Amino acid sequence: IGEHILVDIKCKDFIVVKESLSFKLEEELFNNFDIILKKVKDKFMPAKFKEYDRVELIDGKYDELGLKRGMVGTIVSDYCVDGKYLVAFEIDSDQGDKIYTIAESDIIQSVK
Repeated sequence: IGEHILVDIKCKDFIVVKESLSFKLEEELFNNFDIILKKVKDKFMPAKFKEYDRVELIDGKYDELGLKRGMVGTIVSDYCVDGKYLVAFEIDSDQGDKIYTIAESDIIQSVK
Protein backbone atom coordinates (compact mmCIF):
# COMPACT_ATOMS: atom_id res chain seq x y z
CA ILE A 1 0.00 0.00 0.00
CA GLY A 2 1.76 3.15 -1.07
CA GLU A 3 5.32 2.80 0.18
CA HIS A 4 4.64 -0.53 1.91
CA ILE A 5 4.43 -4.15 0.94
CA LEU A 6 2.33 -6.70 2.80
CA VAL A 7 3.67 -10.23 2.72
CA ASP A 8 2.09 -13.35 4.15
CA ILE A 9 5.01 -15.49 5.34
CA LYS A 10 4.64 -18.97 6.79
CA CYS A 11 7.09 -20.64 9.17
CA LYS A 12 7.91 -23.22 6.50
CA ASP A 13 9.27 -20.37 4.35
CA PHE A 14 12.20 -19.85 6.72
CA ILE A 15 15.46 -21.67 7.22
CA VAL A 16 17.70 -21.42 10.27
CA VAL A 17 20.97 -19.63 9.61
CA LYS A 18 23.65 -19.74 12.32
CA GLU A 19 24.75 -16.13 12.21
CA SER A 20 24.57 -13.24 14.60
CA LEU A 21 24.57 -9.48 14.45
CA SER A 22 27.68 -7.55 15.23
CA PHE A 23 27.98 -6.32 18.82
CA LYS A 24 27.75 -2.71 17.60
CA LEU A 25 24.52 -3.36 15.67
CA GLU A 26 22.99 -5.33 18.57
CA GLU A 27 23.81 -2.49 20.93
CA GLU A 28 22.33 0.11 18.55
CA LEU A 29 19.12 -1.90 18.15
CA PHE A 30 18.83 -2.45 21.89
CA ASN A 31 19.42 1.24 22.67
CA ASN A 32 16.84 2.35 20.09
CA PHE A 33 14.27 -0.36 20.72
CA ASP A 34 11.63 2.03 22.11
CA ILE A 35 11.95 4.31 19.06
CA ILE A 36 11.74 1.36 16.66
CA LEU A 37 8.73 -0.10 18.48
CA LYS A 38 6.89 3.24 18.41
CA LYS A 39 7.43 3.54 14.66
CA VAL A 40 6.12 0.01 14.11
CA LYS A 41 3.05 0.68 16.26
CA ASP A 42 2.40 3.90 14.34
CA LYS A 43 2.49 2.01 11.02
CA PHE A 44 0.61 -1.16 11.92
CA MET A 45 -2.33 -0.09 14.05
CA PRO A 46 -5.03 -2.55 15.13
CA ALA A 47 -7.43 -2.90 12.25
CA LYS A 48 -10.92 -1.45 12.61
CA PHE A 49 -12.13 -3.59 9.72
CA LYS A 50 -11.42 -7.25 9.00
CA GLU A 51 -11.01 -9.16 5.76
CA TYR A 52 -14.33 -9.55 3.88
CA ASP A 53 -16.03 -6.73 5.81
CA ARG A 54 -18.36 -4.71 3.60
CA VAL A 55 -17.59 -0.99 3.77
CA GLU A 56 -19.21 2.12 2.31
CA LEU A 57 -17.21 4.96 0.78
CA ILE A 58 -18.10 8.24 2.51
CA ASP A 59 -15.66 10.63 0.82
CA GLY A 60 -15.84 11.93 -2.74
CA LYS A 61 -12.09 12.38 -3.22
CA TYR A 62 -11.83 9.10 -5.15
CA ASP A 63 -14.13 10.29 -7.98
CA GLU A 64 -11.26 10.45 -10.47
CA LEU A 65 -10.73 6.70 -9.93
CA GLY A 66 -14.37 5.98 -10.75
CA LEU A 67 -15.29 5.51 -7.09
CA LYS A 68 -18.34 7.45 -5.97
CA ARG A 69 -19.53 8.30 -2.47
CA GLY A 70 -21.94 5.60 -1.28
CA MET A 71 -20.28 2.75 -3.18
CA VAL A 72 -19.89 -0.47 -1.22
CA GLY A 73 -16.67 -2.46 -1.34
CA THR A 74 -15.03 -5.39 0.41
CA ILE A 75 -11.94 -5.26 2.62
CA VAL A 76 -9.32 -7.46 0.97
CA SER A 77 -6.93 -7.97 3.89
CA ASP A 78 -6.88 -7.83 7.69
CA TYR A 79 -3.97 -5.39 7.53
CA CYS A 80 -4.27 -1.64 7.90
CA VAL A 81 -1.03 0.17 7.03
CA ASP A 82 -0.66 3.89 7.69
CA GLY A 83 -4.41 4.09 8.19
CA LYS A 84 -5.18 2.63 4.74
CA TYR A 85 -6.91 -0.56 3.61
CA LEU A 86 -7.03 -2.51 0.39
CA VAL A 87 -10.67 -2.43 -0.71
CA ALA A 88 -12.20 -4.17 -3.72
CA PHE A 89 -14.89 -2.26 -5.59
CA GLU A 90 -16.84 -3.43 -8.63
CA ILE A 91 -16.47 -0.60 -11.14
CA ASP A 92 -17.42 -2.50 -14.28
CA SER A 93 -19.37 -5.75 -14.06
CA ASP A 94 -17.55 -7.05 -17.15
CA GLN A 95 -14.11 -6.62 -15.57
CA GLY A 96 -14.96 -7.68 -12.01
CA ASP A 97 -13.57 -6.04 -8.89
CA LYS A 98 -10.62 -3.67 -8.81
CA ILE A 99 -8.58 -3.12 -5.67
CA TYR A 100 -7.88 0.36 -4.33
CA THR A 101 -6.02 1.79 -1.35
CA ILE A 102 -8.57 3.65 0.76
CA ALA A 103 -8.03 5.64 3.97
CA GLU A 104 -9.82 4.29 7.05
CA SER A 105 -11.34 7.73 7.61
CA ASP A 106 -13.03 7.53 4.18
CA ILE A 107 -15.04 4.32 4.81
CA ILE A 108 -17.63 3.09 7.30
CA GLN A 109 -19.08 -0.34 8.01
CA SER A 110 -21.74 -0.97 5.38
CA VAL A 111 -25.32 -1.76 6.23
CA LYS A 112 -26.26 -2.27 2.56
